[in-house]
Amino acid sequence: MTTWLNTLDIRLLWLLIHKKVNRSLKYLRHIKEPDRNDSETQPYNSLIHLNDKKINMKNRIVVILISFCISFSSCEQGEKYNFFCVNTVLSSPSKVILSRSEIRTIKYLFYHNDLNYNHYQFYRLTNDELGHSHVRCNQFVNGLRVFTDDLIFHFDQNDNYYFLSGDIINKIELNTYSSMDNYDVAVKFLTLVENDNSFIGDKSEIINGCFDLEFGYFDLNAGISYTEENFTKAWKIKPADRDYPYAYINDENTEIISYDNGIRY
Repeated sequence: MTTWLNTLDIRLLWLLIHKKVNRSLKYLRHIKEPDRNDSETQPYNSLIHLNDKKINMKNRIVVILISFCISFSSCEQGEKYNFFCVNTVLSSPSKVILSRSEIRTIKYLFYHNDLNYNHYQFYRLTNDELGHSHVRCNQFVNGLRVFTDDLIFHFDQNDNYYFLSGDIINKIELNTYSSMDNYDVAVKFLTLVENDNSFIGDKSEIINGCFDLEFGYFDLNAGISYTEENFTKAWKIKPADRDYPYAYINDENTEIISYDNGIRY
């Protein structure tokens, strides 16, 4: 059975209502309570009483609309719709990805060559047929991951450092505060997935699932030769249980930086 409300419609409606109610609640929290002996107490109490009525009415509307949406959504499989599920990824150089033995080897290589690794998160160690070691890592600036500037340190058979792939980023003149919130990012991503006609697979599994969400920096000129760095604050979002599809979203103007559904031709 198909209906005029699909799963994306329901989720978007839920996010919109939830956001409106939260904003109303935040407004009331900032109202300063007057002194009990203040002659203005009566008007204040009337205002609070009126606002409480409005919030209670909003909450009733939320319940009614959600029930309405669920009753008209497809229930053929008997599954409840998962309105919103986000895992906030908090990456840092101290978050260990590799095994202890690999970390010991990498630390030895860096100590041996007097290299600082305080702002790097190691995620791969490989050795080639020549006995050379190659260490791949994320780099962090201002405590945030730089999505576009992974580094690869190369060491020869005698453990001596001889080459670096990538550019070390020492400074980014941006703060660490986001303009978008989780809801805004999720809506952008869900819309991309819903409109992706080349995606192979069950979209409902993604739309109804959980997402990994990470905030960091993105160089808009990455991969373009002979250009200066152009960093912006950005979000990376993907399904929690898979690598694709994923998207990078510009936090400053809410535009899609890139989207990849994993399909290669």
